[in-house]
Amino acid sequence: MLEQFLVNMPSLQKTRKVSVFLPTSYDTSSKTYPVLYMPDGQNLFVDEEANFGVSWGVKNYLEETGLELIVVGIHSPTDRFERFNEYGPWIDHQIKYTLFGENGVLGGDAPAFADDLIMTVKPLIDSRYRTNPEITGFAGSSMGGLLATYIACMYPTIFSRIGALSSAYWFNEDDIFELVEQVDLKGIHSFYMDVGTDEETATIDAKTYVDVSKRMHLLIDGKDVPLQFSIYDEGIHHESAWKERVPSLIHTLFQDVL
Repeated sequence: MLEQFLVNMPSLQKTRKVSVFLPTSYDTSSKTYPVLYMPDGQNLFVDEEANFGVSWGVKNYLEETGLELIVVGIHSPTDRFERFNEYGPWIDHQIKYTLFGENGVLGGDAPAFADDLIMTVKPLIDSRYRTNPEITGFAGSSMGGLLATYIACMYPTIFSRIGALSSAYWFNEDDIFELVEQVDLKGIHSFYMDVGTDEETATIDAKTYVDVSKRMHLLIDGKDVPLQFSIYDEGIHHESAWKERVPSLIHTLFQDVL
């Protein structure tokens, strides 16, 4: 079952559509459920809503397997620059010109996104649905993977199950590695990371994605965090690839409760 509604995000000063997947058993039980929050919510559940015509297939996977997990997808901005801003933790003064040949800054709004997630979205979900607030995760891909890693660093006891797929650690590279190096991640219950070998995009080559993911893996692995890291041969930077990794993601993050 999929429900959708609009949520006002006060810190971002934006309104975002939210899609919530509820397990098949939700209406016939009184139990509480673990929750996974994800950005790019329009790409998660149904192909018709996905930006590039292919979703992650989360709805079909959970319905077919019967796994009892609530998934909350927060839809991303339609403007690509605004998405960089919203998912980038720090302002970058050079990367817009490097990537797109345009002057200006990108990034810096992820703290506001995280604030809205903690103060607005999560309380709304916890009050509206039968959630288990003690078992909560956050997972995303590309810039969403960068965002997930930032949220892990800032709120490890709230979002203790983290997924970072094909993460854009090249954005805010120095800052995100410095943050991860400095913080205590002992509150993290499980951390899933991956990258494909063919993740070249219009602006970033495949080697960069692999290199920064390997570097982040080594850093997090040295912090006594339960970590699963996979490199997918010929894996591309696309929802169709992330769809194939959904079973590994959910198993790694929630295998103890599902």
